[in-house]
Amino acid sequence: MPFDLDNVLVVAISSSALFDAREEDRIFREQGQRAFIDYQIANEDRPFKKGTAFPLIEGLLRLNTLSKKQLVEVVVLSHNNPEAGLRAMNSVEHYGLELSRAAFVGSTPVARYLPPYRVKLFLSRNEADVRQALAGRVAAGLIYDPPTQLCAESNQLRIAFDGDAVIFSDESERVYQQTKNLQAFFEHEQANAQKPMADGPFAAFLRWIAQVQADASIRNSDDSSPIRTALVTARNGPAVKRVILTLRAWGVAIDEEFFLGGINKAEILQAFNPHIFFDDQDVHAAPASRLVSTARVMCGPTADIAPPAPVVVPAAEVTPPSAHYEEVTKVPDLAPVGALTKKVFETRLREIFLGYTPLNNGVLDPRYRKFIADNRDRPGTARAAILRELERYDLSGMTSHKPMLNREREDMVAAKLARVVAKAADSAQGKLDLK
Repeated sequence: MPFDLDNVLVVAISSSALFDAREEDRIFREQGQRAFIDYQIANEDRPFKKGTAFPLIEGLLRLNTLSKKQLVEVVVLSHNNPEAGLRAMNSVEHYGLELSRAAFVGSTPVARYLPPYRVKLFLSRNEADVRQALAGRVAAGLIYDPPTQLCAESNQLRIAFDGDAVIFSDESERVYQQTKNLQAFFEHEQANAQKPMADGPFAAFLRWIAQVQADASIRNSDDSSPIRTALVTARNGPAVKRVILTLRAWGVAIDEEFFLGGINKAEILQAFNPHIFFDDQDVHAAPASRLVSTARVMCGPTADIAPPAPVVVPAAEVTPPSAHYEEVTKVPDLAPVGALTKKVFETRLREIFLGYTPLNNGVLDPRYRKFIADNRDRPGTARAAILRELERYDLSGMTSHKPMLNREREDMVAAKLARVVAKAADSAQGKLDLK
């Protein structure tokens, strides 16, 4: 009888999120794929160091030991070439992780495999994969480099969340971003205090945690809960009430809640000592990542990224986003050509160029920022033609391995981008040649 994944929390994780593979990534970038594979094979009996998400996975798997039934299933879902994947599985065995399922898919977008595995939480170092997972309504986080010291707490899994655009929808945050007026935001929250906020991407995961906490049969030897949660949010003052009433309406109790009103989150998080912290803003996540394991939820108006790229697989193979996520994940329609606005042009070029600077916290290389600035004031038809040429080389669905343009000299890249603009002048020409 096939193993049923529907009634367990399935967590898919990339090998580079589970283990610290920064040295291996450097070899790939500097020496190429063949050298990377040869290095992995030569070192496949040498275990990786523990990575950023290792403590979280270890803590989640511990729940299976405490429960009378399986609560969690972890799947390694990696862009590694299968030849190079054995080292990851040997490392799993070395650390004694109860994890037996894995997929090594090369350059295939991992979003293709999230629905078949019934994945409910996805963790990766690949920005495009995280955005595509969120577009498919899977809770997902972009994993930062490991902190100075990983959480060593073994008796209790500790998870910290930001609020807006993580647990809750981004509705309230959009009010502030549109008005840039804190008083208007407070007035909106006071007027809607009795109206529960809609679910954010991690609401289902939080509810699952609450169910585990409420199960009296899942306890540590001292009868304490095996999970502890914290809400660490920039909200304060009049914006607090709606959070409390929303969680009450959901029937969810968070163990510790911090309403910081702009205070640095990092020190509070260090004191809470979570196995992982989820936040949608790099301004909070980056400082926290130096002290605690951190993942960035790549959605919401303050995520400093373009909307998620469309999944590069047949539509029938991917669960479509719900209406709630449509505003965040929808890629603007580019037709008719003459209607291409500056905003759409900048959004799509940023999305494409981020594929050439992955794992850089959403910050574009200056040469790509200059290209956008130099061309955004062109007529709409010219902007559309440039975009069509660049979309031939949209790498947002590729692996975390750094593509070739990211390794070339700046003058070479500049020359190629100049040819993009020149070729765009005649949209009837053939495929752009970047050789």
